[in-house]
Amino acid sequence: MKKVLLALALAVALPVSAQAGELSYTNVGFGYSNLEAFGGNYSGWNVNGSVAFGSSDFYAKGNYSDIDGLKRWEAGVGYHHALNDKADLLTELSYLEADDGGSINTWRFAMGVRSALTDKFEGSATVGYQDDYFTPAGFVGTIGGLYKFNDTWGFTGQVDYNSYFTTTSIGLRASF
Repeated sequence: MKKVLLALALAVALPVSAQAGELSYTNVGFGYSNLEAFGGNYSGWNVNGSVAFGSSDFYAKGNYSDIDGLKRWEAGVGYHHALNDKADLLTELSYLEADDGGSINTWRFAMGVRSALTDKFEGSATVGYQDDYFTPAGFVGTIGGLYKFNDTWGFTGQVDYNSYFTTTSIGLRASF
């Protein structure tokens, strides 16, 4: 799985067509999530977003989900650095907390790429490290995509993976 995520990250970072759309770091989204963990399959909803800090390359991000009673939230900051005019290198640091009757706290550090592959589609891939008492410390990976209906609205899909769980999410996003 690590090799697949690395290959996708490299493909996303390749130069892209001149007519590709701009990357927005200010957005809000909502959707459906499916969690596969410890032999079970659970579903629920999520809301997420990010806000760019003015014209700087920094942004704040957040996510809240309720998957079959497991309430999880994440808050973090990120930095994007242009690799070319259509692709960015990302670095993110997030604090995550979940409540399933007991509190689960963790920190996640991730690096990756995000790229406007065409004027209607962008992709992203990150790999990172996460540590908590619920799952052993180690590798985490995320692959995502956005299909833009217009300059504001789009359809999103994302997969988060570590050795204990896989979360798949789909939804709608408004970019500003």
